[in-house]
Amino acid sequence: MAEMNPQRIAFKEYYTNPLSETFNNIEQSAIKAGFSESYAKVLLSESTGNEWVKNIIKNYKLKSKAERNLERLLDQEENLPIQADMTKFTLKTLGKDEYSEKQEIEMRTKLIIDSEEVKKHLENI
Repeated sequence: MAEMNPQRIAFKEYYTNPLSETFNNIEQSAIKAGFSESYAKVLLSESTGNEWVKNIIKNYKLKSKAERNLERLLDQEENLPIQADMTKFTLKTLGKDEYSEKQEIEMRTKLIIDSEEVKKHLENI
């Protein structure tokens, strides 16, 4: 994939951000990112060979589909272990620090330490 310069990064943000006024609009997102109007009109044409924009669109569509599938699967009542694994993976992947494995290990360690302190305290009574 071609290098993502600031203009391409801006296009990606405008195109994929639901809060953007140019969300899901290739031409308007390109113009807002600073590309010329004539270039924005042919951005996806085969003659321009812009694989970077095709990859952005493809990845965005795949991510959206995966999110829809995840929502559907998490709402099912069967396969709870699979749902639990999917939920952990999703939260970890999305950068939810409060649900990360590190945080879980730290919480378990704290509980073990706290329980040891309680045992020591009870022994001293």
